[in-house]
Amino acid sequence: MSKFTEMLKEDGVYSLTRVLPTIGYLVFLLVSLGLAIFGKSWGNYGEFAVATGGAIIVQLGNKYINSKYNTTPGEAGKIIGRKGENLKC
Repeated sequence: MSKFTEMLKEDGVYSLTRVLPTIGYLVFLLVSLGLAIFGKSWGNYGEFAVATGGAIIVQLGNKYINSKYNTTPGEAGKIIGRKGENLKC
């Protein structure tokens, strides 16, 4: 669980551009599954899907800002784990 929560941080602090899209995506999944399981229809579902799917644009903007202004050219991105520790996927 700590690696998941670490994914939501930038420099050890929770980032709104990571936390809010994650919450939006989880809400989208829960509402969509709820509607599908109970066989319900929602007239505003299209708007809801666009609003929660807009998180992708936020993430792309976040990646652009980080790569343009927060990372020196040729440098690796954020490293997860302790220094000197080999990370295995």
